[in-house]
Amino acid sequence: TVNAPLQIEVVGIASVVNATTTTLTSSLNPSGFGQAVTFAATVASGAGTGTLTGTVTFAADGVKLGAPVAINAAGVAVYSTTALTVGVHSVTASYNSDPDHFPSASTPLTQTVLEGTIVALASSLNPSSVGAPVTFTARVTVPPGGGSVLPDGTVVFSDGSTALGSAPLSA
Repeated sequence: TVNAPLQIEVVGIASVVNATTTTLTSSLNPSGFGQAVTFAATVASGAGTGTLTGTVTFAADGVKLGAPVAINAAGVAVYSTTALTVGVHSVTASYNSDPDHFPSASTPLTQTVLEGTIVALASSLNPSSVGAPVTFTARVTVPPGGGSVLPDGTVVFSDGSTALGSAPLSA
């Protein structure tokens, strides 16, 4: 037997795979607990050529946020959620590639979700007469499932854009 090197010739196939970049934005940051936040991932081809297809996977703190989302003709994939918990989250978007484009991942986006509050306002006299003293009471609470931290800070009482007064929250 003769040991000769194997030669393979591929004719007529020219394939260039382009690099991509993925950037991520948030519609609302910080957001309140239970508020809808929309993340938009924009995928761009480094060579600027070829039509991007494929999907983007969104993740928060390393955990996937639902199924991969198809990118549109502009190279954008959008994912909305109301399920983020109170706290600071590291959100990423990963482009999963197509036959002509390499995968890429966004820089982590820091999404802050604040604990929401419910404000109930009561009036000591309603209706009231001109010149009659009226006491307003605001009760600020956390919605069910919203967390266990008691609200603190100051409540500002307003009539439209005119501040009437303020008071610190008590326990």
